[in-house]
Amino acid sequence: MARGDEEFAEFAHACSARLLHAAYLLTGNRHTAEDAAQTALVRTYAAWSRVRRADAFAYARQVLINHVTDRWRLRLRESATGEVPERPGAVDVAEEVTLRRWPPSSSARACRAGRAGYRIRCRHLPPGIQRTGDATPRTVR
Repeated sequence: MARGDEEFAEFAHACSARLLHAAYLLTGNRHTAEDAAQTALVRTYAAWSRVRRADAFAYARQVLINHVTDRWRLRLRESATGEVPERPGAVDVAEEVTLRRWPPSSSARACRAGRAGYRIRCRHLPPGIQRTGDATPRTVR
């Protein structure tokens, strides 16, 4: 065993009972508490090189609290049912777009000043561009 492994083994042996007690107080179930305490020790071992030896139990206890909280939150998000629920409000955007009523032209809804500006732009076409209906120079190019 490496030196760090021996230190962690001593730490785990000395603090596992206190972690198990804290886990039982958090979960209220002996088997869940054992799993949570073991998970906390595994995660503490994974970070053992970064853990300060004076605060190792505080670190492990915080890992335990985070683990139990994560399990509690996961249970709130999930709920077991006998059937798969349908998702309401699944809207087909393409269907909505095809069913919209579009105005015949964009100038039909423009205000009087807007239509006047539209006409002015169409009158002053550059040479070489022919006027075709309501087309602007951009659409003719």
